[in-house]
Amino acid sequence: MNVILPFSMSFLDYFDNCSHATVVYIMGCNNNCLKCQNKEFQDANYNSSVKVNTNEFKKYLKYFCDKYRTNKVVLLGGDPLFSKNIEDVKDILLDTKYDFTIYTGYDIEYVIKNNVKNFKFIKCGKYEENYKQDSVKNDDFMILASKNQKVYDKNCKLISYNGMINFNKETWNV
Repeated sequence: MNVILPFSMSFLDYFDNCSHATVVYIMGCNNNCLKCQNKEFQDANYNSSVKVNTNEFKKYLKYFCDKYRTNKVVLLGGDPLFSKNIEDVKDILLDTKYDFTIYTGYDIEYVIKNNVKNFKFIKCGKYEENYKQDSVKNDDFMILASKNQKVYDKNCKLISYNGMINFNKETWNV
């Protein structure tokens, strides 16, 4: 699996109103979304990426989560569930000391069919220019980049509506 190093930190990409997270860009994607914000990351062998096996990945993840003082992790790309990545990502998700969020262009049926588990949140759906909206995050809500994208909790229950998540008690206790 190819990733961008160093892993970074973000408040904007995790689906709650108070956490920052370690962010990992995983290369490879075949969704071909028009106006993709990370078009170069569609190439699984993107030249600025580093090839790592899952043991190396876990060491990097521990290092950066310790550095950023968080157990929250956001996997994006590319697409973490791209065919060349999915088995490695499923192995990584077995590490239950982390609260994982996954950004994928695939739908929730693909996630369920491929037995992807052990995430706290997952954003599903391709970015679609026709549904574009300005992303916003504050204490009360988060607006996704595209209204068609949907966020689900660990039980594959939909928690976003029309491209927006309300940070209420129900969402905080997922």
